[in-house]
Amino acid sequence: MISRRQKGEAVMSSRELQELHRHLSAAVAIVQKLLDGSPDASLSFTRNPHHFRETGHLSDAGIETIYKLFDDGRSIEQAAQEMGISIRGAASRRRAWAKRSSNQ
Repeated sequence: MISRRQKGEAVMSSRELQELHRHLSAAVAIVQKLLDGSPDASLSFTRNPHHFRETGHLSDAGIETIYKLFDDGRSIEQAAQEMGISIRGAASRRRAWAKRSSNQ
């Protein structure tokens, strides 16, 4: 139980602090497991920052890079994984690439 000192200052016993530490450590472990299994967590370390605008959308360089991946025969899923974008985003770029390629 948290006891109160002067002017709202909370004081915890050593036992209470140890219990709080145990609970927080367990919570951190749960969050870490969720992050380890999250595709977004792994993508955040592999995304080339030059391929993205500050808004998170592909930059012109990023668009050209994904088009080159499609030129090389990559699937939507492979391009999405290599670029660190969603499959839906890669599919949209694939449609634009196909349209562009058919007009050339």
